[in-house]
Amino acid sequence: MFFAFVGILALRRFVEDPVKRATWSAVATIIAYVDVPIVYFSVRWWNSLHQMQSSPETVSAPFLIPLRTNAFGILFLMAGLITLRTRTARLRLRQEMAPPLPEPAPELARGGSR
Repeated sequence: MFFAFVGILALRRFVEDPVKRATWSAVATIIAYVDVPIVYFSVRWWNSLHQMQSSPETVSAPFLIPLRTNAFGILFLMAGLITLRTRTARLRLRQEMAPPLPEPAPELARGGSR
């Protein structure tokens, strides 16, 4: 799963045409996402290779608070990074869509006055 998503990031980096990049990235992401349920359920399907899936009932009591703290920390980190990425994309789009600045009048550029 890691290599599938690294491949998607590489695809987004090296395809120059924005339309092709968007289309290919979307298709590759859908194909790679098929791997997510396979990885999740592999613990149940091939239990000889993995330990049992953890749940709040199977986790030792001293680990519950650190586990939940870590989960919320990762959640807030992800939310912050998504917010930062959204702001960056919005600023980049605003810069790309902004009209070009007008050229200064020739007499004003030389220091003359009207």
